[in-house]
Amino acid sequence: MKYILFFFTTFCFSQQYSITGTIKNNNRSVENASVIILDANESVLGYDYSDAKGSYRILISVNENKKITISVSCLGYEKKQVILTLTDKKIVSQSFELVEQTEVLNEVVLETEQKIKVDSDTITIKTKYFTNDTEQTVEDVLKRIPGIEVEEDGTIKANGKPIEKLLVEGDDLFDQDYKLLSKNLDGKVLDAVQILKNFEDNPILKQLGDSKAVAVNLKLKKNLLNIWFGNLTLGAGVVSENRWKESLNIGLIRKKIKLLNLADYNNSGTKASSQISKSFASFDIYRQDRYEKEARSVFHSFSGENTTFSNTQSIFNDAFFNTLAFNTKIKPDFSVRSVSYFALDEQIQNSLSSTKYLVEPNPIFTSEQKNYSLQNKKIGSELELKYTANSKNYFTANLIFKNNPQRIKDNILFNEDLVAVNSRNNNYSFYNHLYHTYKIKGNKVLVNYLYFGNDQLTERNKIISPYLNDFFAVDSQALIKEEVNNTLLYTGIKSKLISKYKKTEHVIGVKLESSTEKNKTNFLVENTQNSEYSTGLDFKQNTISVDNGIKYEFTEDLKLDSQITFDFNDFKSENFSKRYVLYRAHNGLNYDSKKTGTYSLFHSFNQTLPQTSALLQKYQLISYRNFSKGIVNQELPVLKSQSITLSHHYSGSSIRYSTTSSLSYTKSGKINASETTITNNFIFNNTSFVEGGDSYRFNFKLLYFIRKIQMATKLETDQNWTSAPVKVNTSDFNTINTLFSTYIVSGTTYLEKPYNFDFTVTQNRSYTTFNDSKSSNVITKANFAINYKLNETFIVALKNDVYWLDETYSFLNAELNYTPKKSKFSYRMVLNNLWNENEFKITSLNDYTITTRSIPLIERYALLTVRYRF
Repeated sequence: MKYILFFFTTFCFSQQYSITGTIKNNNRSVENASVIILDANESVLGYDYSDAKGSYRILISVNENKKITISVSCLGYEKKQVILTLTDKKIVSQSFELVEQTEVLNEVVLETEQKIKVDSDTITIKTKYFTNDTEQTVEDVLKRIPGIEVEEDGTIKANGKPIEKLLVEGDDLFDQDYKLLSKNLDGKVLDAVQILKNFEDNPILKQLGDSKAVAVNLKLKKNLLNIWFGNLTLGAGVVSENRWKESLNIGLIRKKIKLLNLADYNNSGTKASSQISKSFASFDIYRQDRYEKEARSVFHSFSGENTTFSNTQSIFNDAFFNTLAFNTKIKPDFSVRSVSYFALDEQIQNSLSSTKYLVEPNPIFTSEQKNYSLQNKKIGSELELKYTANSKNYFTANLIFKNNPQRIKDNILFNEDLVAVNSRNNNYSFYNHLYHTYKIKGNKVLVNYLYFGNDQLTERNKIISPYLNDFFAVDSQALIKEEVNNTLLYTGIKSKLISKYKKTEHVIGVKLESSTEKNKTNFLVENTQNSEYSTGLDFKQNTISVDNGIKYEFTEDLKLDSQITFDFNDFKSENFSKRYVLYRAHNGLNYDSKKTGTYSLFHSFNQTLPQTSALLQKYQLISYRNFSKGIVNQELPVLKSQSITLSHHYSGSSIRYSTTSSLSYTKSGKINASETTITNNFIFNNTSFVEGGDSYRFNFKLLYFIRKIQMATKLETDQNWTSAPVKVNTSDFNTINTLFSTYIVSGTTYLEKPYNFDFTVTQNRSYTTFNDSKSSNVITKANFAINYKLNETFIVALKNDVYWLDETYSFLNAELNYTPKKSKFSYRMVLNNLWNENEFKITSLNDYTITTRSIPLIERYALLTVRYRF
């Protein structure tokens, strides 16, 4: 309480002033001029941008010295400054008349001392002005930077867009696995974070200047450049002895070589494997493409975990990983990048659930008590070579290898009988990407892309189930085996010619691809093969694709964007052969206003083939109680859908304000639906193709920095309405209608006080109507955090998470951070789950099911860590 009183008294004794005025040139208003107010020590008191009328207004707090400097700058005008001494008058008017300069400045400085700087397409943010000294990793720092968002899965967004790369001093080390960097590199090494708009990694394509991508670049402190640096962290539980945290950072950042070795070992609930991306595919008709495909998995065991709570609250996991990444310039025109990693998760998850199936003629009830254990390894390596032969030729080679062995033991008490599942899976992946970019002449560029991929998946499942054994009329303790061998092999070449004229940009591309997929499942009951449930599926696809796209500028602001793709697919399987002609189109208008943002209206039409599992003519066991089968003696139909989307995005030259909104409608033609039969013990799914339903989606997001209270805020909502055909225990398809709604409000303060706050309130709502039955569910979550700097060496942070589910749950965590002056050591005490919540219950809706699940929570513990930085 005494600290709270201190906060308020400090606030009350500072004097508040309102500085207002207009900025003009020859009696014309000057918009977007930056106005900065400094005190006598040249510390920033506040800043603003002039509006369309040239007006600005800044609220400042002054304690003792009342002498201030007001500085005004704007692109194309000479900078002006005035020095004022404040009096008792609380409202001060100060206007400016700017003088044009003949030479345009290359950069606009928004804050002196480089707090925020805009230089063309780069926004540089000094991290020390936006952090509170409790941040442990780069991700912790990025969460506090205005204009940057970090999703729950670690995905980073800048100005509302997912980033393409996370760079270190201008170079890429981790490519799509940048979470290994953001979640593990020490946040204290950062000096600044740069948002790179219009990012393009290919130097020849960059000359066309059409990229809409965004990247983030990490600038390190100058004293860490050109030397070895890092840290070692050791931690152990002091109340609960079975808690630990060890980590290691080693780095060398030079102009010609950048190297990072990151390692971590903990049992706090975080997953090492979740930091590694899956296969990555991207298609942009005006940029480089990337194709990576995966073999089809068959059998699935659900862990029973729930994503409502954070991993540190409900995931029982031991995690270890080690990664080594480097980027070196062998020559000025030749660079090598490599990243290798090993990740291991050993998870034990218990849960208890009851499910109600809303089916006719009567609902079906089941119960499930699980004891689930998982050993998940991910081993991989990537090598990338880049060579700039000359101003017209650029080469890139990328080789990727992945290995993912898994061991699963799942003991389930289903209804009243015990079921045991043991799975041994392995997944080998190899991908090769070769690019050659050639600048023909002028604004004509030829991009050639050769790719190869091989994905091999094996599954060895052993099940002892009295229900399955009764189904197959064998002894109740008989062993059932399912052996899966699926492979996918493909190779392709693609060439595209990109041409840019005065008002027109045109691309035409041709792709040739050949793929072979083999799926084989042996099903054994008491070591005897059961031919009715053993399946084999081999097929080939030879595809010729033609892309054609055009962008045309009607005016500087209004542009046409039209893209059309034809796929000529020769499909051959054991049961049929057919040539498919598939058509995809994306056409629309972009209106780009410098004042109000970008408006887009697009219509898309899409034709695709169903997943190859639709060709399975026999039932396949996909879980301990689920069977699935495809169509019988039929060729694959073409799936169709079309959509129309209206969107708007605005992001100013700074990070102070951005907004994104979209409204879309999708009409599905023929879709892949399931004819489901649910019994007391099993679920049978048969593939069917019927006319689809409709879906609507509305999204709105506002990021705004409130200068008056120095707080970055976010308002977001996402609304999804869908209607789809469903056939469950009936002879006809019925329509299921669902509405999923999400509302988010969050804020982060940057007060020049000993204290700062963070808060987030999230509410998820779901509504379902099916068979004249209506169901609804509401989940609300609130997070509030406060950190208080007692002195230069000691910081206290409190975080409270409250969940309103079937019941109310509250988690209180505390952190005590001690960093002695001029010491390489720092100390941290983590107090987790102080209220000692030990179990939670949650009800969820999913189509025609209502599930109530109980999951144990991580008990209260205290963890002491010591970090040594060198």
